[in-house]
Amino acid sequence: MKTSISLLLKVLCQRRNGQAKPPIGEVARRRRGFTLLQLLIVVAIIGVLASLGLGSFGRGRAAAQRSDCDTRLKAITLALDAFQQENGHYPAHLDELVAKKYLPSAQSLRCPSEVRPDGSYDEYYVRRPPRSPAKMGALATVVCPLHEARDAANAQSGGPGLQAFAGLETHQFAASPARLTATNATTVEHPDGRGALAATTGMILHGGDRIRTAGGCVVSFADGTTCQMKAGSDLTVLQSFLEGNASAPLYTIVRQTLGEVFYHVHHGSKFDVATPSATAGARGTDFNVSVAANGDAKVLLLTDSDLYVSNGETVGKARKDQNVTVNGGVLGGGIDLLKDILNGLFN
Repeated sequence: MKTSISLLLKVLCQRRNGQAKPPIGEVARRRRGFTLLQLLIVVAIIGVLASLGLGSFGRGRAAAQRSDCDTRLKAITLALDAFQQENGHYPAHLDELVAKKYLPSAQSLRCPSEVRPDGSYDEYYVRRPPRSPAKMGALATVVCPLHEARDAANAQSGGPGLQAFAGLETHQFAASPARLTATNATTVEHPDGRGALAATTGMILHGGDRIRTAGGCVVSFADGTTCQMKAGSDLTVLQSFLEGNASAPLYTIVRQTLGEVFYHVHHGSKFDVATPSATAGARGTDFNVSVAANGDAKVLLLTDSDLYVSNGETVGKARKDQNVTVNGGVLGGGIDLLKDILNGLFN
């Protein structure tokens, strides 16, 4: 009893002198709280961890989509080979592979990274002849530019491209961006569904970019190859890629659907121009391609070099300074058609 009274008196004295300790429950409540600084530190740590996690997730997702795309391109090359074996030629469009049951569904023709509802590999398909001259080398039949690096940090490097070649091979050769070095009343449409943008000199171009000009422009590629587009021209860069390691020659494929374009191809580089009615393939030469509104084309070789033109069923070698005509899909004019294996040029 005396002990209890002495403790009580001690507490009262401490309170009177302002030295009393708060009750145990109050101390506990105070210790449960956080200062503003502590909260800010925690929020910052969570933000950093979230950004790292999202970045890793994004990279993992991109790699998975690229792998899935490669698998689909392999299936397309198998279907193309089967179609060619049974019909004697490749299809005019990839939709035929689905219509004739060489592929299970239209989904087989869409890249996993495609965001446009009507986007298809058919936009990046180049019809090849059943046999091609050995000098033309391995020919790409389908490319997919949707995995190229388009963000500001990596736009200069191009990033990975995907290619399917005649002969059942697929590759992921590094893509190389192009650039608009001159432009007048020109628009560029990226394959992201956002519509056309006004072009500016110095604009970087990637695979899938569609260029339409009312006044003319010049497209320059990494190896020095140039395309001089005249007013009223419509051209899409399908893909420009290094065919192997960093020292390999550049292989560029474009699709020209309208107008007149002059092509200067760097020595040693491979360059294909696909039009609605024919495909012209060259190595290091100068030539001109004109495409009418109905899809008919004219190809004019301007230097002494090899330029091959194909309508998908046969192929021929262009003669210098003589127009090769493709009217209604029929090759004519200044071209020497190559007959099977008789001249030893076929592979």
